[in-house]
Amino acid sequence: MQLNRVEVFALHKLLQDDSQVAQTVISSSVRVHERVRTRAGFFSVLHLPRRLELSRELQERRWPFRLKRRRGVGYFVCWLEERSLCLEAVIERGECPADLVPELFT
Repeated sequence: MQLNRVEVFALHKLLQDDSQVAQTVISSSVRVHERVRTRAGFFSVLHLPRRLELSRELQERRWPFRLKRRRGVGYFVCWLEERSLCLEAVIERGECPADLVPELFT
């Protein structure tokens, strides 16, 4: 599977301080191995190109967000796990919208 719009948005936010790594991760060579909708958001497992598997730039990162017009707060987080990058959205307070789209986050 290819990255969806929310996964691309989350990765841009999480990796914004290293645009070269961000471009590589968001490129078409990265595939989504697993995508699961959770009660609090989503969880995705991404297969990385070999050159990024052990990248120090991809150590755990977290980006807090607010949901527009829903009074919700949460965070995106990503971390390396063997040869994959795990990406998760967690809404800690408020209701998780049925459709997660980038326009919901601030």
